[in-house]
Amino acid sequence: MALHIYYRHAPGRVLAQKVRPGWFSYRRCFDNLVGTVANALADGRVTLSFIFDGSEEDFCSDETFGTVTRLIQGRGVVDGAVETRFISGGDQRKAWKQALSLVLDDVGRGRVAVNDYVYLLENDYVHVADWLAKFDELAASNIRWDYLTFYDHLDKYPDLTTAADATRYRNLKSRIFCTGTQHWRTTPSTCATYVVPVKVLLRDRLLLELGIADFKLFTILSKARRRTLLSPIPSLATHSMTEFLAPVVNWERCVT
Repeated sequence: MALHIYYRHAPGRVLAQKVRPGWFSYRRCFDNLVGTVANALADGRVTLSFIFDGSEEDFCSDETFGTVTRLIQGRGVVDGAVETRFISGGDQRKAWKQALSLVLDDVGRGRVAVNDYVYLLENDYVHVADWLAKFDELAASNIRWDYLTFYDHLDKYPDLTTAADATRYRNLKSRIFCTGTQHWRTTPSTCATYVVPVKVLLRDRLLLELGIADFKLFTILSKARRRTLLSPIPSLATHSMTEFLAPVVNWERCVT
């Protein structure tokens, strides 16, 4: 069983402008990810496809270029475990569909096994140091799930935020699970960053290929297809938006 990370990034000029915490940068987010999976890249448990939505020329001047290049050229990574791939989406929906096409092509060619997991990851997430160990613990458990996010979204805590999205969750009820060192909860939705077992990905591929926005997508998956989405308590990652940072964790410490 391996985890295949598909990390989607684009030049700064085409990225949506969001309110970010003072410590944020795209390079810091990527460096954080690399630091947390370095050992797994070295022993083959994790692969990393860096998907750049732009030209090779744009990539050479991007803030992540140095880290990606050092990874590919480094000695501490299994051959082929890290690669750069280019798409020409130009916007979120088109880029998502092209990135998913790469994933499905890898599955079709046997580069990703049916019993593996795929982590579709956007470029503005920060992870805690041991998120991968927590994932391994969950994957080895008897807990049934179809989709997984490492982000305990602040909008699920209406008492902690005044964001309009949180009002729909005032009466939210979740099932709680424990894997020994981590609690997990069922949750109705998350962003476009999540883990999916390849078997589930293939079952849901026609729906996923439509590029439906994340909240609407998970509404369909949970209600119409009865899929189970889990999120951790406390969070193992955060979307780096000032108004939606996951609670409890000091995220600045994770990137400095």
